[in-house]
Amino acid sequence: MINLFIACLISLFACTPKLNAPDTEIMIEVSDPIFGFTETSNCGYNLNNSACNFGLKDKNGDYWELDETAGNLILLDLSAMWCAPCQKAAMTAQATQDEFESQGFLYVTILFDDTYGESVEVEDAKLWAESFELTTAPVLVGSRDMLTSGGATDYGFRVASWPTFILLDRKQKIAFTLAGFNEEWIHSQIENNL
Repeated sequence: MINLFIACLISLFACTPKLNAPDTEIMIEVSDPIFGFTETSNCGYNLNNSACNFGLKDKNGDYWELDETAGNLILLDLSAMWCAPCQKAAMTAQATQDEFESQGFLYVTILFDDTYGESVEVEDAKLWAESFELTTAPVLVGSRDMLTSGGATDYGFRVASWPTFILLDRKQKIAFTLAGFNEEWIHSQIENNL
């Protein structure tokens, strides 16, 4: 029991980022390679920053890592299951994936809250994928610890409202962000960055 407590304390302090100005990339050091941000790198989630690598479980319980998608244009859809605009976005996710997939595009949904505002589990991600018929667009199990607001990180995802979209160019730099859902704007940004 004491060893578990000490391991938790070490893990907690190992995840503390080096603080810099909020609009700059910062150095992160993360100890947990299974969940959340996965390695030490210069990164951030402001426009033109290199995206922070992360790994999460997907709707099947398999491990999914951002760095493994390098070279693709990636749209991150940061959503909550209880959010009506998130559900509206989810209704278009597979069609968007299908439209641009052959051009090296990937639509990735990360769920942060279940329908009750609680932590998301693999079963929730699976239900979301089934409900919105998401077959090739990944659905991931997120954690609020990965958010800058209310989370433990200064370098994490900046969410002002649900859903929030982040488009990563082929070099995994932040090309644009959008708070709220606007399908026409999202499609135009995807087309501009292909």
